[in-house]
Amino acid sequence: MKIIFVGHVCVDQNVVRGQTETLYGGGVVHGAITAQRLGAQAIVITKCAEATVPASGI
Repeated sequence: MKIIFVGHVCVDQNVVRGQTETLYGGGVVHGAITAQRLGAQAIVITKCAEATVPASGI
């Protein structure tokens, strides 16, 4: 089964003790993770600025 999620992705940068950690979230991300854990192929479609996409992709 294939499920496509369309919506916004949240990009949080948390700084703790001088260390920056980038976390991705939002309804489409959590929905896609849940779908994959249930055995579906999940695809996320979103729009973002180039500056928020890491060189390795998401």
